[in-house]
Amino acid sequence: MLQVTTLDSGQLLACLEALPPLDLLGVALLRQCQPTAGGWFPRDVPVEQVIQATVEMVAYGTRSTQASQKLANLRPVPLNIPVVEFPL
Repeated sequence: MLQVTTLDSGQLLACLEALPPLDLLGVALLRQCQPTAGGWFPRDVPVEQVIQATVEMVAYGTRSTQASQKLANLRPVPLNIPVVEFPL
């Protein structure tokens, strides 16, 4: 049988904050560049590494888009606090 676990917004926030930063190869390569000198991509990088970094970044973008769409379609969570201003 499926067991349903519920999280309140604080627990969800704590869970997301506990995730370690994602180390993407493309970001590491971009950190090597010097945009002030006109170099927007590191030189002497093997083509295979550029391909791997590109595939990684595209996959990350796809997963991020899917996750944001799922979060946008979540059902509202009822609050268990009284709203005094409601009758006004």
